[in-house]
Amino acid sequence: MRGDEQFVEQVRIHGAIPYTHSGKLRRAVLSTDEKRLVGSLAGRLFGLDIENETLTWSADHGKRVSSFANHAISPDGEWIATSDFGPRVAILRFSELANIVTYLEGENRDSDTAVVFGRDGRKLYTGNEDGRIRVWDTATWKELPHLGWPAHRSAITAMAVSHDSTLIATSGDDTLKLFPVEPEPGETYRRERLPFRLEQPANWIQFARDEHGGDRALLVSAPGRTLEIWEANEFRQTPNSTKSPTPADPASLPFELIGHEAILLPDGKVLVAGGASNLGVAVSGCRLYAPATGTWETTGSLRTPRTGAFELTLLPNGKVLAAGGNGRGAVTLGSCELYDPESRTWTATGSMITRRSGGCRFLLQNGKVLAAGGSGDGGILASCEVYDPATGRWSPTGDLATPRSTTTAWALLANGMVLTTGGSPNGRVFLGSELYDPSSETWSPTSPTTIGRSSPAVALPGGNVLIAGGAITRGMPTSSCELYDPTTGAWRVTGALSMPRDSPTVTLLADGRVMVSGGRKIGASVDDRVAINTSEIYDPETGAWSSRPDLQVPRAFHTATLLPNGKVQNS
Repeated sequence: MRGDEQFVEQVRIHGAIPYTHSGKLRRAVLSTDEKRLVGSLAGRLFGLDIENETLTWSADHGKRVSSFANHAISPDGEWIATSDFGPRVAILRFSELANIVTYLEGENRDSDTAVVFGRDGRKLYTGNEDGRIRVWDTATWKELPHLGWPAHRSAITAMAVSHDSTLIATSGDDTLKLFPVEPEPGETYRRERLPFRLEQPANWIQFARDEHGGDRALLVSAPGRTLEIWEANEFRQTPNSTKSPTPADPASLPFELIGHEAILLPDGKVLVAGGASNLGVAVSGCRLYAPATGTWETTGSLRTPRTGAFELTLLPNGKVLAAGGNGRGAVTLGSCELYDPESRTWTATGSMITRRSGGCRFLLQNGKVLAAGGSGDGGILASCEVYDPATGRWSPTGDLATPRSTTTAWALLANGMVLTTGGSPNGRVFLGSELYDPSSETWSPTSPTTIGRSSPAVALPGGNVLIAGGAITRGMPTSSCELYDPTTGAWRVTGALSMPRDSPTVTLLADGRVMVSGGRKIGASVDDRVAINTSEIYDPETGAWSSRPDLQVPRAFHTATLLPNGKVQNS
């Protein structure tokens, strides 16, 4: 610090390094190892080496000070990227702040406004006034244009990358968004997750780390507002914060938890396990719902965080099997565990032969559990396997003729066979149906449906199977419904829903009727989907549907559990 500067403010780092400055401290960022601090004021960048207790300053760039002040330090602490010195992000070495190594030139664009390094340091992400995120190779400081994407309609004001390197959080145009760091398999662009409406753009975002190095929470700060904290494992905003963000589109986030599973226990309580939090991160938390009191309580957590249609199966011994699904980082799981309602704990059991998410998990009449199809490391699966609760082991069984995933309809028939139909393997809607015979451990073809669809199914008391609504060609929701007769092996059309819908829940009621709730309809455009809150009930005697009271909030991809009192709990 120069001796002729007027001392106005004094800051102490770790109680050991006093330094003073005149002017306004604009922004500072701490390195991953918490050994280096970088900030700027009055057109100059400063670097504080906390370990060696040294403070250095850059040259005076005051004439080029940007209205956007964002800095980032590479994970190794060597490089600094800052948007504080002009329309382009400047790159400097921490050890040589006097000189700017380069500016990120790339394509012609508006001013760069935000910057963050990837967790491995090999990529740098920059936000711009045009609302686009650009990606740069830190070995050459050259743009990787094929990896960039439009994130907001106006300037990006803050960015952060999760500790597991799977998510990037961004703020701009009064919204907070989460994107996958890498596009999903088969997609060329990133789908935004959980957009929240803020009263104004955030000027600081940070993922908070837990004791295992994972992501515990997302911290969000906007000018003049109290820090807001979103807990990854508690699915809620902490009591410290003053106001919860409002969903930018209520239909896109109608619930606090997604991708979870629910099942009715023998004692009448409902077990809700796993899923993904508001951050899109797989969680291990579990809760019990008591219908008698209408209250929730926590119970033992899963040994492994899991989401993505891992399914829960109630075994004859009263324990619950959780098998496969997706873990953190979208990793497909093969691990399995058992929940004991008496001890309220989960214990490990044998892993599946093939890691899989989705497909079906059915308790067969012989007491074993069938896991069929789903999605795995190689795509949609045709493989199947059977779990024996007596040994805790899985063994292979006959493969499906056609690979099938979660979008396929599955049903356990009264004769003990398993029916599957439809789905969209390889991106096309499929009409074919198959039957699994546990005695021969083989699948055989049966009659196809009248139209190809991805839809839920439910077995009726009389033996028939109902498929209702779903998605047909090009993913369009449909209102059509069909019945399968196991005695003839044929499908026939039955009464249609009052409106097209895909991804609803289909629940068999105590009186033999079927309730369909929620799902999605077409939104503002043909490719847009909006969650809905309507419900309908199907009467097998008349083959007709009648409307029922609406859900309190729109829901899709949710769970519905029939309670002992005859009510249905949606979560």
